[in-house]
Amino acid sequence: MLQFSIDVRATRRGLAFVPLAAATALAGVLAPLALAPSSARAAAGDHFTCRASALRVEGLPSLGLLDAEPTVANAAGDPCATDHAAVANAPAALATVLDTASGAVSATTTNAAGGGSAGADVANPSVLASTLGLTADAVSASASYTCSGTTPTPQSSSNVVGLRIAGGQPITTSGPVTLPAGGIADVELNETITGTGSVTQRAVDVTVLSGADGGVHLVLGEATAGVSGNPCDTSGTGGAGGTGGGSGGTGGTGGSGTGGGDDGGVGTSGGEEPVVDDGPPSSTPLKSATFVYGATTPGATLECALDRAAFTACDGTTTLTGLAAGPHTFSVRQVVAGVPGPAKTFTWTVTKLAAGCVATYHHGFFVRASSAKLGTRVASFHATTSASSGNIALATTAKATKLTKVVYKLDGKVVSRHAKATLKTAALSHTATHTLTATISGNGKTATVKRSFRFQNYVATSCNARQVVGALKARTTKVNGAKVVVKPVVPAKISGTAKLRFVVTQAKSKTLTRARFALNGKTLSGQHALSAGLTGAQLKASGTQAVAVKLIPRHGRTVTLSFRFKTRAV
Repeated sequence: MLQFSIDVRATRRGLAFVPLAAATALAGVLAPLALAPSSARAAAGDHFTCRASALRVEGLPSLGLLDAEPTVANAAGDPCATDHAAVANAPAALATVLDTASGAVSATTTNAAGGGSAGADVANPSVLASTLGLTADAVSASASYTCSGTTPTPQSSSNVVGLRIAGGQPITTSGPVTLPAGGIADVELNETITGTGSVTQRAVDVTVLSGADGGVHLVLGEATAGVSGNPCDTSGTGGAGGTGGGSGGTGGTGGSGTGGGDDGGVGTSGGEEPVVDDGPPSSTPLKSATFVYGATTPGATLECALDRAAFTACDGTTTLTGLAAGPHTFSVRQVVAGVPGPAKTFTWTVTKLAAGCVATYHHGFFVRASSAKLGTRVASFHATTSASSGNIALATTAKATKLTKVVYKLDGKVVSRHAKATLKTAALSHTATHTLTATISGNGKTATVKRSFRFQNYVATSCNARQVVGALKARTTKVNGAKVVVKPVVPAKISGTAKLRFVVTQAKSKTLTRARFALNGKTLSGQHALSAGLTGAQLKASGTQAVAVKLIPRHGRTVTLSFRFKTRAV
């Protein structure tokens, strides 16, 4: 599940979205590679929890669908314990999905008097070189719970640095977005998963959709922190937390500004209102928010305030954490020659996340890749956005034929007549749907690729968490004399993007044309040729479930394997 993500970096008046697929599909694969957790003393009563994992792979066919996690700190997670794990290079057994000739990986957890923290780092990963060709200079994730007075406060962030897709322009991002990667994989970057008393930050979460490794699930850089009860003392001591400001990437990056207005109570000699380019959704259970804003008057400085607090100097990016549930107002104003001008305000509401629910933030523009037939040849279209400039790089290529003409149009207006072009994101709206059209000529044929896209800024909440009761084992059969294995990939909790997956592998390629999956007698639609993913919402809150996997060969008799198991709500 290789996912493709776009980082959204706001410019002065337009948002620059950065498609980042730092999809580093590394994973430790062999059980012998798994590192033993540190010996952690069970804490009595209220305490912090923490866990860090640099690499995890689930269901790699070339290794018999083994799951492994070679670099994990404090594997038990509860209670939090200080631990460290490192591997100089990713295991050679992962060569089919990962190459890290100089890719050091590490995971660290820390248990301190005022909190618990976790962090994971991966250097120089290269993922699926023969298909997607995803590389990155570095990937990191961190999460912590610290005491802000008597309140445990979560913080989390992740970052992908120098990501290249098929040798393209390098991208750096810390923002969360989802983007399909040409039908080969799904990629989630910088994903924040918030639960009751816990926060998990994933730098790269990948599901391979097709090819020999179809159904493989890879996570690169994962950090989890939480609390059991309230371990913060009543004397007010503890670690950092609460509301903050200034530059930073902690917490979820916001989306386009909603609401807004001026305070009407300050003279205009301080200049015009500043512009707010980016902020959180109007309603969100996330207790963090990032704002990006800029001055509109030359020589002006900026001042910001949260709710009823006094204005203080700010620099264009402000990250707030530890926000209480309820309505909030962020204000920013320009100051010219010592005189403040009217304030631009942004209002939003932090909602309470119900017990057992998880929240996932989706934020940014994205343009899906596509292909077009030119007779017997195929042209491929890709769009990639730069984190540094915010511009979108458009590229159309074709193998074994020369492209004679490529014309790009944005909302019906020609923006370029070259196969490689740049789209300025300042021209994009945060409220309207855009249409990008590529007219491609070559091999004596002409074809058109059309893609609609718009800015996304929302939090998806899932309250249908499920857990499989007992063991759910792989099953093996023979189809036309060839060995076929169907393996369930079972997460600890089926919730959000963590799905119960059934992955089909065949010892002899092209034995099967596809597999069809059914849950409790109902055929599942929208699944991949040799894998299926079940969400918590699809599974019963409690009781027995039945999954049937119909193996359809190129020739001969269809074989069906059945799985029966129990689930419960968590």
